[in-house]
Amino acid sequence: MAEFSVIVPVYNNEAFLEKSVGSVLAQTLPDWELILVDDGSRDGSPALCDAYAKKDSRIRCIHKPNEGVAIARKVGLEQAGGDYIVFLDSDDWIEPDTLASVQVAIRRHHPDIVVFPEFEEIGERTVRKSPGPHKGIYFREKMEREIFPYLLQDRKAKYYTPTIWGNAFRREILPGCMIADSRATIGEDGACLIAAVWNAQSMFFLGKNLYHYRHNAGSATNGHRVIHWDNAQVIAEHIARCLDLDQYDFREQQDRKIVHDLFLVCISRFYAKQPYRETAREIRRETGREFYQKAIRNARFSGRPAARWMHLALKWNQVFLIWLYSRFW
Repeated sequence: MAEFSVIVPVYNNEAFLEKSVGSVLAQTLPDWELILVDDGSRDGSPALCDAYAKKDSRIRCIHKPNEGVAIARKVGLEQAGGDYIVFLDSDDWIEPDTLASVQVAIRRHHPDIVVFPEFEEIGERTVRKSPGPHKGIYFREKMEREIFPYLLQDRKAKYYTPTIWGNAFRREILPGCMIADSRATIGEDGACLIAAVWNAQSMFFLGKNLYHYRHNAGSATNGHRVIHWDNAQVIAEHIARCLDLDQYDFREQQDRKIVHDLFLVCISRFYAKQPYRETAREIRRETGREFYQKAIRNARFSGRPAARWMHLALKWNQVFLIWLYSRFW
């Protein structure tokens, strides 16, 4: 059994797949398995995945109907046998010493999660992201003191990292953390990460940039995609199932996160090809759901004017302000 399982969800990413898979093949540590989850791709990705699997016995390929990246990751996890799980998006790549560096931290500290910062790839430019304020080993007490206050979202709208990549997870803490709902297309990986951090008893923060995140205009995160109205609710309900919201101030944090996620959904509705009046009516109708209204009523923001402005736009039903924000998003 391999020490690491690297899970790559693949959907119509033929152009980038060679770089992504190649970065795993180039690892200085050979003790890994690579699971490629073809999520119903319609380009040449399925054939490429099969070809990689034939060339290296450490690579497995799973073909499934298109259901979204969240379910693809979950399917990959169910097939994984490694002690630690690393998620890699199919348009990104990792440094050659990524698994070896993570292994050193595991051997020394035996953490449930190893965190490593990323490089941002913007066109031909590579930007080294700051590793952030956390360094070294964090046991549960220190996690509760320094991470839990903004695990979902604090009053200044600050939140813990929203990506599931850039981490290595002990496999045992992940079951139950993965969202299995195709309506969750934005923020689903952050919700899984929140659940995993809650389950963890220890974390180790590497100060070394190892993950390369590509700013791909066609991706769900960077593209102007219309987000499902259920997205924010699905994510919130998943978090509520995984965490005890009565602990710490998680219930207050959850309300703020719902408002933030809902605002992003509202912005996305202006990317649909329909008249402004129709979109405005839709926003007023859907944000009027009791689930969302309760969060809007209870949420409290302070400090950042943008966060309060976002909250008030929803609270006062100012669709024009949401539209204005969408012009610059």
